[in-house]
Amino acid sequence: MPFYFRTLEVKEWSKMFGPFIGALLSGGLIRRFYPAAWSSSTTFYALADALMVAGIIGGLLEVFSARLMIERVSRDLAEELVGRGLPKELRQHIHKITRTKLVWSNNVKRYRLSLVQDRMLLELDGTSEIRNYSDSKEEYSPKNMEEAFYDPEFLRIEYGLDGDTPGVFTGNKLKTEVIEGRVKKTCDLPKIDIPVDSEGRFVQVHHVWRMTMPLEYTDVTYFGGPAIGLTIILEQIPDGFDFSATGESVVHAEDSKSWFFPGPFIQGQHVRVRWFKKPSQD
Repeated sequence: MPFYFRTLEVKEWSKMFGPFIGALLSGGLIRRFYPAAWSSSTTFYALADALMVAGIIGGLLEVFSARLMIERVSRDLAEELVGRGLPKELRQHIHKITRTKLVWSNNVKRYRLSLVQDRMLLELDGTSEIRNYSDSKEEYSPKNMEEAFYDPEFLRIEYGLDGDTPGVFTGNKLKTEVIEGRVKKTCDLPKIDIPVDSEGRFVQVHHVWRMTMPLEYTDVTYFGGPAIGLTIILEQIPDGFDFSATGESVVHAEDSKSWFFPGPFIQGQHVRVRWFKKPSQD
C-alpha cells in the first residue's frame, strides 16, 4: 500500500514532526537569547547546536525513511496475509494483482471478415477505457501487437482523456517495429498522464488494424493487463462461413452477432474466436 505524506491530517503531521520541530526551535531560542556572559554559556550553546542538528536529522529521516519503511512493512505483511496457506508463488501472484494501477474496461472488439483469394482478411476495430486506480497520476501509451506472419497492418490509433480532443496516429505517424522476426507492434507513441480514478477521468483508446489469416482459423484477444468486460461483435462474414467466440461466463443469444464476456480478466488470460465453413447440407 503506497504511503503519501499529503494524505496525513494536521494532527498526524504534528505528532510525526512536532518533536523534531520543537527540538529545532528550542536550540534556536537558546542560541538566540542565552547571554554569552552567563555561567556555562558554552555548554548551553553546545546543547543548542545538538538540539538543532537532532531536529533537522530527525525530520529528514522521517521524510525519507518513514515512507519506505511503511511501504516495505505493508508489502511484506500483504504477501503473508493475502492467500494465506497457498504456495508462495500463488501468494506473490495474488499480491501483484492487488498492486494493480491501470485497468481496462468497456472493451469492444469488432470483426469484419472477407475473402481474399484463398485467405481470410480480418478488419478489426477495438475500443477500450483505461482507468487509473493508484494514488497518483500514471503515464500511459497504447500499443498493439500481432504475429508477424499474419501480415498485420496497423491503420489507426486514437487516444486521449475523455472529453479532450484525442491524438490521432495514422500512416507515417504510426511507427511499428518487428521483434525477432516474429511479432510486429506499434511503438513510440507519446505518453499521456491518467489522473487517479477519484477525479473521474479516464483514457479512451481506439485501434483499427487488419491482418490476413487462413480460411478456417482462430484469433485470440490477449489481455496485457487487468480488464473488466469484453464484447465481441461480428459485423461481416462471407457466405458459407460461421463464427463463434468461447470463454468463461460468455453471454450470447442464439443468432446474435455479439458475445459478452463480463470478466474480470488478469494479465495473460485471453478470449478466443474462430471462423469456419458451415457444414454442407446435402
